[in-house]
Amino acid sequence: MSEPASPLSGLSQKQRDLLLLRLSRVGKQLEAQQAQSPNSPPQLIKPVPRTGDLPLSYAQQRQWFLQQLEPGTSAYNMPNAVHVRGVLDFEALERAVTEVVRRHEVLRTVFVAADGQPTQVIKPPFPMRVALTDVSHLEPEEREREASRLSAEEAERPFD
Repeated sequence: MSEPASPLSGLSQKQRDLLLLRLSRVGKQLEAQQAQSPNSPPQLIKPVPRTGDLPLSYAQQRQWFLQQLEPGTSAYNMPNAVHVRGVLDFEALERAVTEVVRRHEVLRTVFVAADGQPTQVIKPPFPMRVALTDVSHLEPEEREREASRLSAEEAERPFD
């Protein structure tokens, strides 16, 4: 049996050298950062200022354009259901969702148009509320049907 091909095997020698150079630079950045703040975790992604108008990426422009053509569509929703067994700490769930939204500005970004040109506006972090529908009073089979119906209904709701 032969060894699996290395992910680098498709690279030319010049490409490998450039990759090693880049990795060396990243390593040096991490070392310098660690020397400055030995008790904090290394961080390569640096916050950038969010002042002035923020243009849309090409992918965002495409999504905005398609939304203008067909407003209120749920075509780009990507629903997923999770079956939780056991006791759910609902407050912990809300805190976790709130923290994810706080950390990822893309989840707080809206598009506004001025003179027909869209720009991004990043909203400040805010507490997230998770909707809870109690179906425990239903019989198990009916409970599953109702959960499926509610999931399908939610998946069709347009994403703002």
